[in-house]
Amino acid sequence: MANLDIYRNDIWQYSTYIWNTLFQLEEIRNDMAWYPLIPTLCIVIEKSLKWAVLNAEEEINNGEVNCNTIFKYSFKKIIKEALKKEIINSNDAIFLNNLKDIRNNLFHDFDPANFLEIDWKLFPLTENDTHIKIYDDCIEIASRIILKTLKN
Repeated sequence: MANLDIYRNDIWQYSTYIWNTLFQLEEIRNDMAWYPLIPTLCIVIEKSLKWAVLNAEEEINNGEVNCNTIFKYSFKKIIKEALKKEIINSNDAIFLNNLKDIRNNLFHDFDPANFLEIDWKLFPLTENDTHIKIYDDCIEIASRIILKTLKN
């Protein structure tokens, strides 16, 4: 499991909400309660990307954002906008698109017969261990991207 201490102090300085959510994700992961791990991680990343993009577009007014402005971006579109505005780099975008595809496969296009292939091994999407593996493989990179977007 990733050591998030290197990110926690910096993330806390920018957003206690995101810091608390990441901390809760670690507790959920440690309790082996797999279901909320991936969707919650995606939500946190998406919110931090939206904040950075809207901030770059000067859509944020004294910490407030119009709801219509927030919802004009899907996860796919916000990744593309963040890359275009150089908030993230191409490697970050590839990682985020892969994570988005996993999220979509798990929660939008779910089929119990689906498997996730990692390093030539198949992991059933219905198993707790698969979700925990995805989380463990992603959390450190995701935390780095979140911190990068918050600093922007």
